[in-house]
Amino acid sequence: MAEKILIVEDDVSIRNICKSGLENDYEVSISTNGEEAMKQIKNEKFDVVITELKMSGIGGKELLWEVKTNAPNTDVIIITDSSTLDNALETTKLGAYDYVTKPFSMEVLTAAINRCFEKRHLAERLHAEIKLREELSKKYNELKSHKS
Repeated sequence: MAEKILIVEDDVSIRNICKSGLENDYEVSISTNGEEAMKQIKNEKFDVVITELKMSGIGGKELLWEVKTNAPNTDVIIITDSSTLDNALETTKLGAYDYVTKPFSMEVLTAAINRCFEKRHLAERLHAEIKLREELSKKYNELKSHKS
């Protein structure tokens, strides 16, 4: 099953460029604003949400907070035309995985998405190895207690 990405962008041209650049590799949904995106997030599971920081109504920071509260395993990438260090730090503290400034190339956005999935796969592998180690330790202790 393809990974699911939600693009939340009020600029139709950027939204369409992102969608067409990603839809060959991912299952892509789009949203034109934060309110619509929140409804989609409540009804569907997304692996990554890519959201504009400044939108009318519910903005990117509020949407980021909602995603991290209701779907903590979903990674969020913030896109914005404001490249201030304060915004980058604030959104990172709120739980954003990455921060991409406009104008950006699809290669930059794709690299950020790939890092999200690489982190996710490494975390899954680590959890599997920890579980295996715990099972082996338990079996070892059982064998050790039977020999005593």
